[in-house]
Amino acid sequence: MKNPKSFEEGMARLQDLLDRLSSPDTPLEEAISLYTETAALAEYCTNALDKAQLKMQTIDERIAQLAKPQEGSDEV
Repeated sequence: MKNPKSFEEGMARLQDLLDRLSSPDTPLEEAISLYTETAALAEYCTNALDKAQLKMQTIDERIAQLAKPQEGSDEV
């Protein structure tokens, strides 16, 4: 399995896999393969969310620094 091009693509693929896993018509061997791919995609999506959260925290910290009065400024 190759990594999806985006988080959204990964989530769409995950939904497809979960739908197929939920089907009672899915043979056992296929279900095992689908489950393996599902686990890998879940890890990919979790990592993508973690990276996005870290970026947002970094941006928030920069904004907070800009909002603070600078040392030596005349603002009170």
